[in-house]
Amino acid sequence: MRRLVAHLAAGALLLAPIGCGLGAGKAPTSVQLLVTRDFGAEVMRLDRAPHVQGQETVMSLLLRNHHVRTRYGGAFVQGIDGLSGGEEAGHAVDWFYYVNGVEASKGAAATNVNAGDHIWWDRHDWSVTNDVRAVVGSFPQPFLNGIGGKRLPVRIECASVSARACRAVTDALRARGVPAGIAGLGSSGETQSLRVLVAPWSRIDGDPGAESIGRGPRASGVYARFSAAG
Repeated sequence: MRRLVAHLAAGALLLAPIGCGLGAGKAPTSVQLLVTRDFGAEVMRLDRAPHVQGQETVMSLLLRNHHVRTRYGGAFVQGIDGLSGGEEAGHAVDWFYYVNGVEASKGAAATNVNAGDHIWWDRHDWSVTNDVRAVVGSFPQPFLNGIGGKRLPVRIECASVSARACRAVTDALRARGVPAGIAGLGSSGETQSLRVLVAPWSRIDGDPGAESIGRGPRASGVYARFSAAG
């Protein structure tokens, strides 16, 4: 089985790291905050227990634990701990964030942090694409805690449900506490679910969830390609 690895893609005001939470509300527990650069190649800092105070947003959590520069009225992160976006070696670079491995759908100040969330900020070159929908480095998220505080059903679809590759994926997820169902390729099921496809590329290249990979990172956000042998 070939493992597909997708690299993560994530006028200034200097703000103190204390930041502000949303105030009232229960502080999220078991949160992790990761800050990296260059598609995760260099870890700048990993906080396995960042400081939280009341209900936090992704932005307030970052402000509380790092030195942050923003622009556009505080809605856009320009720099973290002295590393800024802009241009590098002729390419556009900026900060992007992911919650439980999933690309942000809203601004950081509008996204609440839920218990168990893995928050990942990365500064990288987005000249090829600024749309990287999901990243693998937060595993076992989003399978464990889901998206937006909602845990989603997980379905493993295998070319052969009795094959070693299918068993290996199933065992890996269940060992992390993920209750995953098993089915054959193309099986009908929950529309709001997380699907894991285990098969040679020739069997899944037409799947709606996978076909964009064949069109390169500009279309899919996946910085990897299958070999000619599949």
